[in-house]
Amino acid sequence: VDVRIIMKEALLCNATMVALVHNHPSNNAAPSTMDDHLTQRVKAAAETLRIHFLDHVIVTDGKYYSYREEGRL
Repeated sequence: VDVRIIMKEALLCNATMVALVHNHPSNNAAPSTMDDHLTQRVKAAAETLRIHFLDHVIVTDGKYYSYREEGRL
């Protein structure tokens, strides 16, 4: 995932907040190390641009993981 593209789209839409959502086809909602790194990179970029990073949600079949609900944002 290219964080620059995420932030570019947010800026082009005049967004004041962003959230990431993606699925894990493995049906394991637990975040991977790569998910953790992406979350921190997007959070830092959003802070630099004064855009509120609302959440990063991972969805599976019938389950989800929210970084915000887990206190990781």
